[in-house]
Amino acid sequence: MQLVIEDEWFARERRLQALGVRDDATIVASSRDAITLLHLDRFAQWTEIWFDFDLSGMDSSANVAQLLAEYAFHGLVDEFPLCVIHTHNPVGRENLVAVFTRWNIPHKQVWL
Repeated sequence: MQLVIEDEWFARERRLQALGVRDDATIVASSRDAITLLHLDRFAQWTEIWFDFDLSGMDSSANVAQLLAEYAFHGLVDEFPLCVIHTHNPVGRENLVAVFTRWNIPHKQVWL
């Protein structure tokens, strides 16, 4: 199952679907909502997490990446879902890649 963190879903829906987001994906617009879903089952139901970096207001998916790093640090997850980075923000993209690389969390980048 896919979890997509994207605050402008309706504006980007077709492009994201062209990149591989399925119709049954769960879409959240805030890091808080993503973290809530991920905490429920420690990632068990998620095969992919899609990351837009800049969310509404001062929110950022870096909060979610930090949660994954904390789980990795403490050894709380046996297998992480694939993290798909689709943000337009080049600095945000670099930050996400750095976190995932540092903690050996599987990831890839796609371009809208």
